Amino acid sequence: MEKSLALVLPDRPGMLREVMRVLSSHNVSVLRLSYNRVIDMHTMFLDVTGTIAALADAEDELRAWRFFPGQRDVGEVRLFELKLGSDSKDLMPVLEVFEQNEINVTYVDLRTDGSSNGITRIAAYLKRSEQLDALVQRTRKHCDVHVVPKGEQPDMLDNNHFNLSFAHGLAKRLGLDAQDEEVILINSNRIMQNLMKDGSDPYKPFDFINQIAEAMATYRDDVFVDACRVSTFTTDGGLVVRSIEPPLGCTTWVLECDDCLLCIDAGYRRFAGELERMLRTLYPDWDSRTKKLVLTHADFDHTGAYDLFDKIYASGRVIDNFSFESLGIVNWREQNPKSLPYSFIGNVLSQYKTPPFESIHCLGEESPMGEQPELLRHIDTLCVPPLSLEVWEGKGGHVRGEVILVEREHRLCVSGDLFVNVHGQTKPQARFNALGPYLMTSVDSNPKLALEERKAMFGLLDAGDWKVLCGHGPAFDWSAQG
Repeated sequence: MEKSLALVLPDRPGMLREVMRVLSSHNVSVLRLSYNRVIDMHTMFLDVTGTIAALADAEDELRAWRFFPGQRDVGEVRLFELKLGSDSKDLMPVLEVFEQNEINVTYVDLRTDGSSNGITRIAAYLKRSEQLDALVQRTRKHCDVHVVPKGEQPDMLDNNHFNLSFAHGLAKRLGLDAQDEEVILINSNRIMQNLMKDGSDPYKPFDFINQIAEAMATYRDDVFVDACRVSTFTTDGGLVVRSIEPPLGCTTWVLECDDCLLCIDAGYRRFAGELERMLRTLYPDWDSRTKKLVLTHADFDHTGAYDLFDKIYASGRVIDNFSFESLGIVNWREQNPKSLPYSFIGNVLSQYKTPPFESIHCLGEESPMGEQPELLRHIDTLCVPPLSLEVWEGKGGHVRGEVILVEREHRLCVSGDLFVNVHGQTKPQARFNALGPYLMTSVDSNPKLALEERKAMFGLLDAGDWKVLCGHGPAFDWSAQG
């Protein structure tokens, strides 16, 4: 009998040798071992074989050593060889069998040029080993099938064990459920496949994503609040402006208007509770105040705490972005296939939830069609006394739907992520933001276009001194020339 195990080794010397001793003493043989310090230095994945009694005895002793507290079935990756006809369409009924049984295919090698002797190889992740027999029986209705013994599976399938370890490590670190872990597993496999197609290092991004997860696990509750930097300034016109700069995520700006608090962007949903705590501390009358929120764009590190506000404003393309998500359609950023799996993992890590797009107040035209020809286009004016905010939509250099706001009387420019004050960030901000590209392959959807938009934004500001309220980091002092 073959079985997959996941062991958690204590952090002391000799534990790997002890595991091997226990297995050997019960005549349990190791078919495959995966132990990767990059992802989780204490987690080991094993494929083993032995009699039912031997496996049970070995597990009992390993459990006594507390090598796998909270043990669960981690599933397994199996390789199948199919004898198909010469037409690639013959694969379709087999894939339907896998889909009907909710089996995730992780690898396919199909050739119709005669170089494989008509053998198609397909690897699949089985959540439970007992799924194997039923899957084989149903597949045999369409073609001959051979299950490759684990010990004969090619080394490249070790990538699947890497992905299992990676997904399990992130889930354990952040307290994610089984469904979230499945999303990480599937999309880490997609990332690896994309990188291998490009001839890139297939393991490089995972260490960075792991660092992002570690930061999210570390900066919680009091640690998050203590790491926030709060700054206040007053415009020449008498408007009080506060910034909340968290260790992770965007800067939230609070403008104290005549009859409300107008906030710009709302961080990660994972830290919505911490942001609310900061706002309630800064504004003891928070519950009695009218609270409005402007979203500069739809990225998940700016939209998290949307439900703290009475009214939300966003551009038509941002609202469309949320509408797409609610319908299961990829959003603007995810329309790049290479960005898609990173986005899915980022959504899980940040606990992202699509804002209620139906109730968001639209800035400018609803559902603008086609590409915007202008770098920046004036789409609306948002009046929140004493402010009169010009709303300009960018062409999409950072992401489609992005807006900047210009308030000329109080000399304020809200840049969103078209401008980030990298030199003024705190050390935790700088460390975390350096990892940002690995959750979306690139911070800007089109870096060259974003640079052009940034120049156009500063060109909107007439002569004199301005405060630029950045997407990340503190306010930036800008002196525009006449």
